[in-house]
Amino acid sequence: MCGLLYRPLLDAAHILPDSHPQGKPIVTNGLSLCKIHHAAYDLNYIGVRPDLVAVVRSDVMNTKDGPMLTYGLQAMNERQLIVPAKKSEIPDRNALEERFEEFKDIEKMSTSKDK
Repeated sequence: MCGLLYRPLLDAAHILPDSHPQGKPIVTNGLSLCKIHHAAYDLNYIGVRPDLVAVVRSDVMNTKDGPMLTYGLQAMNERQLIVPAKKSEIPDRNALEERFEEFKDIEKMSTSKDK
């Protein structure tokens, strides 16, 4: 997502969590994310569309907090993810679609609180 190359700071993030029936620990159910983006993804501050574009929740986009939020999260909005060359390692689009629906539901709840 952010292009960080320091492997010790990268995590394997599940698209569908272990608790989900299809939340298997396989490559296609994962994204390689830095630790901050992994946490943001797990908390649904950032979602990933099935076309592998990152989306930052609108309440996060509308927050003013300093450089880490500005450059670390908000700058990821509408960013195309880099995917592996091997087709067998590309994230599963069906899993991404299901997870992105969850993200959109949380997005709706967060925006309705602001009204």
